[in-house]
Amino acid sequence: MERHLRRNVDLELPRRLAELLGQLRASAGITAPAVLDVDRVRDVEAAMGTRLPDPVLALLCSGLPFLHDHLSVGLGEIPRHSVRARELHARGDLVVFGADPDKHVFHGFVIAAADDRVAVFDGGDRSLHSFSVVEWLTNQAELAQVQPSPAPPVVVSLVRAPKPEPEGRRVQHAKWGMGRLLAEQGSGPNRKIKVAFADVGVKTIVARFVEFLDPE
Repeated sequence: MERHLRRNVDLELPRRLAELLGQLRASAGITAPAVLDVDRVRDVEAAMGTRLPDPVLALLCSGLPFLHDHLSVGLGEIPRHSVRARELHARGDLVVFGADPDKHVFHGFVIAAADDRVAVFDGGDRSLHSFSVVEWLTNQAELAQVQPSPAPPVVVSLVRAPKPEPEGRRVQHAKWGMGRLLAEQGSGPNRKIKVAFADVGVKTIVARFVEFLDPE
């Protein structure tokens, strides 16, 4: 797979899909931003060997309860759903983002298909049907008896989640500034310590070269 660079950007969605997602989210009372962690998206794309289409990413982070509850739609579910579909003889280029395990029906996309198409594979008769993403989402909402409410189009973004700050004791180094203690080896002033510094990353140094700012 050619790895395309994922950046922190708003996704490009078909206008009608953005409108419908906004209306369905409003109906469900969802006010949280529609965002996905770009690094998690990259990890799943690497695992599946393909780029995930923007409309699919929009479904994954929509937060719509009927997609999650009825089809287990989720970014982290894609590998598991896809493996299960292939066990039932789905074609190898079908990437599955949602599934109804009781009915052996899988919802995903064919790698070479247009970005705005959703493929539905029935493991019972091994049939594969294609729908526009708007038609598919409308059908799922109707099955769940969910009515759209007036709302502006949704904006879906890929973001990079901030890395958590180390929680160890603070130390001060003459050259590298303040850092956080991650680990210690040995005892006394000559013991080895591992410290995370903001500018230079993690360093292993001798304890006597830093000032401990917090009590043990």
